[in-house]
Amino acid sequence: MKQPKSPNAPPMKKRRAAVILSLASAAALVLTLLGAWCLRHYLADPTLLREYIGDHYFSGALILIAIAAVQVVLAFIPGELIEIASGYAFGMWGGAFICWAGIMLGSVVTLLLVKKFGRPFVEVFQSAKKLESISLLSDKKRRGALTFLLFLIPGIPKDFWTYIVGLTDMKLRDYIILTGIARFPSIIMSTAGGDAIGLGKLGNAAWIMVGTGIVSAIGYLIYLAIDKKRAANAVSSADRNDKEDI
Repeated sequence: MKQPKSPNAPPMKKRRAAVILSLASAAALVLTLLGAWCLRHYLADPTLLREYIGDHYFSGALILIAIAAVQVVLAFIPGELIEIASGYAFGMWGGAFICWAGIMLGSVVTLLLVKKFGRPFVEVFQSAKKLESISLLSDKKRRGALTFLLFLIPGIPKDFWTYIVGLTDMKLRDYIILTGIARFPSIIMSTAGGDAIGLGKLGNAAWIMVGTGIVSAIGYLIYLAIDKKRAANAVSSADRNDKEDI
């Protein structure tokens, strides 16, 4: 089903999207301030922090899940920082699964909002020019493999692509399976770094961060190459259409 074009979109949808953005931003601010207070209070002593988390594991996990979910919806908050903090507080595996749960929750919420409000909602967060990337996922036969690849490679803006996927007719079940598996390696790399910091293994943490940075840089270069090819194909297709019209 085609998504409505923004110029002709009902003003009500844009107002609703703006309200949702405002509420999500307010929630993000509250959660960020709460997280910043906790980190400031316990950062000097990782053992004290983990003892506190041990006594309040369930509530702490719920707060972190909420922070990770809101981060995905807003799409402009760096997720890696939350993943590192999660590893620092909950350990590599505990932090990874908690972050993964929050990210998947936020992704599902984002996808459902995009399906309901369409392109006007997406344009609250992303420019119309960026949304041209949707052509990359126009081929149904390749869409699943490309989606998996885009969410697997570190350095690619995954939250942005969640919005793009929402503008396609991909089923929610397929999205959850593909991205749920693809996202986990990147998450575990970040929480491993946070865990190493929490254990005082700063050398290990540095190597993990450097390795993650290199992989992310390579991933971003791959993403730029893919996007450049998409843009070139779009121009070529437009030229062919112009010639046919003549």
